[in-house]
Amino acid sequence: MQKRRQASRRLYPLASDGNFPSPRGRTEHKMWIWTAGICCRLCSNGPCRITPNAPRGICGADADTIVTRNFLRAVASGSGCYIHIVENTALNLKKTAQIKGELKGLKSLEHLAEMFGITDEDVYVKAEKVADAVLADLYKPEYVSAELIEKIAYAPRIKRWKELGIMPGGAKAEVFKGVVKCSTNLNSDPVDMLTDCLKLGISTGVYGLTLTNLLNDVLLGQPELRLAPVGLRVIDPDYINIMITGHQHTIFVDLQERLISEEAKTKAQAVGAKGFKLVGCTCVGQDLQLRGAHYTEIFDGHAGNNYTSEAILQPERSMQFFQNLTVLFRESSQSVKN
Repeated sequence: MQKRRQASRRLYPLASDGNFPSPRGRTEHKMWIWTAGICCRLCSNGPCRITPNAPRGICGADADTIVTRNFLRAVASGSGCYIHIVENTALNLKKTAQIKGELKGLKSLEHLAEMFGITDEDVYVKAEKVADAVLADLYKPEYVSAELIEKIAYAPRIKRWKELGIMPGGAKAEVFKGVVKCSTNLNSDPVDMLTDCLKLGISTGVYGLTLTNLLNDVLLGQPELRLAPVGLRVIDPDYINIMITGHQHTIFVDLQERLISEEAKTKAQAVGAKGFKLVGCTCVGQDLQLRGAHYTEIFDGHAGNNYTSEAILQPERSMQFFQNLTVLFRESSQSVKN
């Protein structure tokens, strides 16, 4: 550590006020860029690393362009995941309406229909039209403004977004444009690429988060305030526990119904279990925890986050860990008393 600190001070001498580091002109600023690890690996001619002797990559991109390209690619990738979720949720709602399956959140369906201007009386026709409205908006080109954002988002925010010129177009097309724009030699303007990041942020928030939750309410049931168990204690050793994780909430609707069927119970009992239980983790677990009142027979509760998932998949190690932790706390408490 001492050698590393000394090496850093050779690169960045202390300023007169003692602050660290103190850039001394353009060369030292480039040295900071180099040590920060700015690198572009977007084409097969690279990777290109920014150094004092090489301030630009082989395509001419400088540090600002490289950083922004990498950032836009990451934002587009994350946005694509959430737009994929709302698309699947809308498709699930449409299929459920077509087969006249169960819609657990009719109040939420009425709320969405009212926002979208859908006036049909039949709930299944209404649900299918809501799903079609979502899909149609998602599939618009990026140069056509998304309509549903103005019906869902907070009005003063929409006004400000329009003033700033960051109202997004079709959500899937915005992801496509972001991926294309950050590729080699297609854009080198950091401000323009950051503007695309803002558009992607808006479409992800409104569609991938807000609208997904509203559609989930229709399919999975509206959230209810209640006391609910959390943590590893939700695992019931008398049942076959299936841990669910990820973001695709509505794909578990059919699974939940199947696991409480007599056929599933018989199969579980044949191997010595009472039946099946779903144990929630990460976002899916949280989402079902909100709606747990609708699934008391199958859903046992939310076990935790990504880190808890590993413990759930290795129960013997988890139990040993918690036993050791309990012993440690007892010994610590005893030593404090003494």
